[in-house]
Amino acid sequence: MRIFFLFITLIIFLKVNAQDSEIKFLVSDKIIQKMNDSLALSKLQQNRIRAINIFLHEKKMVVRRQSQGNEDILTDQIQKIESTRDSLYKPVLSAEQFEVYRQKKRYLIGIN
Repeated sequence: MRIFFLFITLIIFLKVNAQDSEIKFLVSDKIIQKMNDSLALSKLQQNRIRAINIFLHEKKMVVRRQSQGNEDILTDQIQKIESTRDSLYKPVLSAEQFEVYRQKKRYLIGIN
């Protein structure tokens, strides 16, 4: 019976982690698609932006786990993580691309 319980726990853990992994790639690809439509990103830029998006997503997931339902802490920490996005994108984008990104940021980063 214990082995069965451990097995079920392991399966649930792996499924949750797989879903989280899938979500971060879907979110990142959605952002890249929007950015590419507006900024005509090169493949290298797309790969770098994808890595940044995944990095930010993983940091936000850690904060979500650690906040333990405290919405004030969660909101504050997520905003701090999001505030680093521009400084991470800036070296990847040309000056013109970065200016367009800044103008359209809400649309490009929004997950609608």
